[in-house]
Amino acid sequence: MEIKNIEQMLKLQKDLTARLTQNVNMIRTGKPPSPELLLKEKEQLISGAQAAVAEAVKERDAAVGRWDDRIAQRQATLAKLESELHDLRELVARPKKMPRAGKTGKAKKETRTKKKP
Repeated sequence: MEIKNIEQMLKLQKDLTARLTQNVNMIRTGKPPSPELLLKEKEQLISGAQAAVAEAVKERDAAVGRWDDRIAQRQATLAKLESELHDLRELVARPKKMPRAGKTGKAKKETRTKKKP
């Protein structure tokens, strides 16, 4: 059982003290515990164990939920990066249609010459 606050600790301490006192009194008197008392103690132990299991399951589910969220975020990031990589590969694979330096594809300017009269 995981103790999360002082109230739980005090309750557990009281339960253990009561059981210890009861067991010490039985030992002093020399009487074996009655079957009804043993039955009641076992039922309490079982109910405590069931509560501990339920709490552990709840904690596990919360932890699994956090891990599922982290995995989903990382998968989204991975998908985005893969998409960007794909886009960059397509950009690199496209044929370049850039004009060469010095040749712009424009018609040459005609030079004006002075007319001779």
